[in-house]
Amino acid sequence: MLYWKRSKATEHSKVRKNVPLNVKLDVIKRLDRGNGNVDIMRRAFCLSTSTIRSIYLQKNKILKAAELTIRSASLFWEAPNNEQDEKSLA
Repeated sequence: MLYWKRSKATEHSKVRKNVPLNVKLDVIKRLDRGNGNVDIMRRAFCLSTSTIRSIYLQKNKILKAAELTIRSASLFWEAPNNEQDEKSLA
């Protein structure tokens, strides 16, 4: 049998984590409030220091994504036909 050898670069590569939007928003909120001790937040969220800093650097992009998510969710849950609501109020 032929076994493929992994290169050293792929052998020890770290796995990328997807950080949920609510965690990113919490990191931004804490840093904006002045709770900016990154070491404490790193332990609380189990994230690296560089991840926390990059989240804060992308603050505007993340807040815009959160706003779009909330808008799309509210459009999804709105009643498509408001005539029924008006009849029940009359």
